[in-house]
Amino acid sequence: MKLSSAIAIIGSTASAVASSNQHAMDSRDAPPAAAAGHRIPTSYESAVMGRRILGLSKLATFSTVFPSKSSSPSSRSTLADNGVEGQPIGLVDYVADCEDVGNPTILELKIGTTFRNVQAGSNITVSLQWVPPYPPTKRIGVVKRAMSYLPFLGRSEDDGPRNSADPSIPDTVPYSADNLPRFALFGYLEPFHADEAQTETLKACYLAKHPDSKYWLPGNHIHTSDWTRMVVTKVYWVGGFGDRAYIGWIPVDEWNHVKEDEWKAIKLPGETKGWSEWNAYDEQELTATPNTARHPAAMLVSLTVGKVDAGVTVLLTPDKRLIEFPSILLPPNISSGSIVDINVSQNATKESAEEAKFRSLQERIFASFGAAEPTAPVLRCRNATQTSVVLEWDPVSLATADLASLTLYRNGQKAGNIPRPLQMHSTKISGLAVDTEYTFHLVLRTSAGTRQSEKVAVRTHKMTDLSGITITTGFLPAPTREALAQAVERIGAKIADSVRIDTTHFVTTEGRGTSWEKAVENNIPVVRPEWVDACEKNGRILGVTKFYLDAMRPGPPSEATPTSTPPPLPQKNLPPAAAAAPPPESSSSSAPKNDDDEEEEEEEESVIEGQEDTPAARQERVEAKDEDEGEEEQEPEQKARRPSHGEEQKMRLEDKDGQKLALRPSESKASLEAAVEDKEDEHEDDKDTGDEGKDAKKPGTTPDGDSFQEVQL
Repeated sequence: MKLSSAIAIIGSTASAVASSNQHAMDSRDAPPAAAAGHRIPTSYESAVMGRRILGLSKLATFSTVFPSKSSSPSSRSTLADNGVEGQPIGLVDYVADCEDVGNPTILELKIGTTFRNVQAGSNITVSLQWVPPYPPTKRIGVVKRAMSYLPFLGRSEDDGPRNSADPSIPDTVPYSADNLPRFALFGYLEPFHADEAQTETLKACYLAKHPDSKYWLPGNHIHTSDWTRMVVTKVYWVGGFGDRAYIGWIPVDEWNHVKEDEWKAIKLPGETKGWSEWNAYDEQELTATPNTARHPAAMLVSLTVGKVDAGVTVLLTPDKRLIEFPSILLPPNISSGSIVDINVSQNATKESAEEAKFRSLQERIFASFGAAEPTAPVLRCRNATQTSVVLEWDPVSLATADLASLTLYRNGQKAGNIPRPLQMHSTKISGLAVDTEYTFHLVLRTSAGTRQSEKVAVRTHKMTDLSGITITTGFLPAPTREALAQAVERIGAKIADSVRIDTTHFVTTEGRGTSWEKAVENNIPVVRPEWVDACEKNGRILGVTKFYLDAMRPGPPSEATPTSTPPPLPQKNLPPAAAAAPPPESSSSSAPKNDDDEEEEEEEESVIEGQEDTPAARQERVEAKDEDEGEEEQEPEQKARRPSHGEEQKMRLEDKDGQKLALRPSESKASLEAAVEDKEDEHEDDKDTGDEGKDAKKPGTTPDGDSFQEVQL
């Protein structure tokens, strides 16, 4: 009985004291002095706590402003009535932390009032607060302290205090909820524009915190939704009471640079059991991990001035160590024996700014030199003929790399490097076999690696396939040009407006103009329009030799051109050599006669009427001819020339020998020898004269001779 009475007295006394103490505490505006002497967390430590709250929270309050009717005439009205225009509204919605920089991730439902207000022009803030999962163990009041000495009368530690409205619900909010951290994020909404991989990452992160949101993901049939981030521009933090917590703005750079391992390394008030509400920020709980940035407090050092020089002053520490310090940084009127205080501290703000500047520089460098890479060349066939292929490719994309080479490969073998690859985008490969398949590809070598194009298979055309012919026209009469266009269309060829790399033939009737000059410079065959008609008639591609612009056209012989040389008139008083001299060359002759032809005619016409061709005279002529040939062999060898049309018409020597009709009577041997000597003298004179005028009488380039038009097909 005595024990029961004692317990009852102690209980009533404790209740009375607790009631009066509780009333006294409620009447105070400031927290108790028990919190005096606590270290206030820095803004960066507060940013770490705020990032942890964002990472652990599922809900947040989204505050917007109702628009006026005139601000969104075309959108669906979100006004409840006419009295809320311009009024703020805060609604709780889902939130997640799926980015490293601290921008909240939001699943924006277009039907929501918050997001409709934002679409109408409202700004937005997101507010979060920390609600501890465990109640504090040290309640303010004597009852709690007295009951702690009688554990058999109090509740267990796990039960915690009960909610005043419903005792069955544990009360995790401490005696003073103002001592818990809360903050507001200012910014704007921005769509993600994520690719497929990023979308899957967002989906996994968001559903891990809000599994029920799988029914409202983008593309659902219930509501129109989209992935959105809130870009944080400002952070306002209230960590609790001002004598033990930080209150004010947190630099957005500090907010963005907090790493996940940093906020996962700390504990917020109430995350663990047995926490004290007045000692909310335990030094051990806020101790940073090795990867967490800390901002140590300033350190004051008192030093004694030893020796003062113009440049350097020697300072003495209390343990008699020497420190050389710049004299210009010391206060004026310092002398030996003076004591100076040096305050050494870490400039966290400047450090964060420099770190942000460095990270920004790294991002710019990556965006400039690492975001884009050289692309592989894109090769394609532009045109193909019987013996050539024209290839083209897109301009080379190097990004920020340096070009080493651009190489063309044919059938896996290196064909050669492309000259000036940044300016040239096409090339022509000639000398290919008819109706043969080839494979080509390009290899681009840069300082950022090697890129190879896809292989392109090309088959050269058959001789009967005329689709690869590309014609550029020059000066043509209007009827001829129209007929040429129709013929080209019938054979399946193409007509180009200008001379290009794939131009195979240049058709014209006059050799003039810039296009003609360009065709000649590029060794493009210059032919007459008859070549196209001949190809169409034969059903296959023909050679161009007979259709060159300066080639001799086939036709009947001209009446002005004699078919045979008339016999010379008899001259009685002239020596045989003079009588046998050839007539002068007419201006209408198509080609000059060479020395061999003149000697053959002299030999043929040496037998004149009234003179007998004796064996001795013939032997002397042969010897003279051999001597002339020996002299000609000593001269420089002349360029070979194809015989002209007139020379091909000349009758053979044997045929003319059979046509000799009249012979002169024989003369004496002496007269014959004199005639031979005169003939040799005249022949030498004629030869000297011919050498002097050789350049003047040299014929022009023959139609079938060497020229720029002689290009093999």
